[in-house]
Order: sequence, then C-alpha cells, then structure tokens
Amino acid sequence: MKRTICILLSLVFVLGIMQVSLFSAAAVEDLVPADGEYEMDVYVQEDLPTEVQAQILAYFYGGMQNEPKRNILCDLFGHKNTTSTSVTVSHNVYTTSPKCVQNSYITYTCTRCGNVETVLQESRRISTCHG
Repeated sequence: MKRTICILLSLVFVLGIMQVSLFSAAAVEDLVPADGEYEMDVYVQEDLPTEVQAQILAYFYGGMQNEPKRNILCDLFGHKNTTSTSVTVSHNVYTTSPKCVQNSYITYTCTRCGNVETVLQESRRISTCHG
C-alpha cells in the first residue's frame, strides 16, 4: 500500500512539473516576435565620414545587398575596415510593455569597397521609445 501511494504521488508530481514546463515554454514563445516589418531607427557614430555613415544606414535599412562588393585590393590584401558602433531601435515589436527592442552592434565598414559587417553586442527590450 505504501509503495502504491508513493508511485501515485511521484506520478502526480512528474505530471505537475511537465504541465508547468509546458506553460513556461508557451510564455517564452509569446515573447518571440513574429517576422514582420517594424519601424526602425538607426543611430551611428557622428564622428564617422558621411559616406561611411551612409553605407551603414543603407546596410541597416536594406538598401545594401548582403554580398560584399568585389574589389581587387580587398581580394588581395583583405578589407580595410573602420570600426564603429551602431544602435537600432525597433518600435512596437511586442504587444506587451516594453514593446520596443534596442540592439547594439559593432560595425565594420571597408573603406575600399563599402562592405559592411555587424556583430550584435546587446539586445534588450526597452519602454523608452514611442511604442
């Protein structure tokens, strides 16, 4: 009898834990935004040359192709990168507050061919935007 009660309590405990984990997994899924077009602001370092700033803005706003441009000097010697920081703020990504997402990037821009590469440093939800 003791063994049967122990097995039933263990079974109830395991089923309860499984139920809680399913609820938490559903809650995490709700936090992941669906793919879509969001209003986005891009902030780049102001001490960069205007042509480099324009290349970075074109990269983030989708005006630049993902493939690097071909340049014989870059093929022979590698890219001559300028390192900077960029921040993007996507508005109204989530339905609950905080609704916006702020991403910080290290941005590498080649001064020879205009190739832009980014490395995500930080991503966080913020409530200080207009969303």
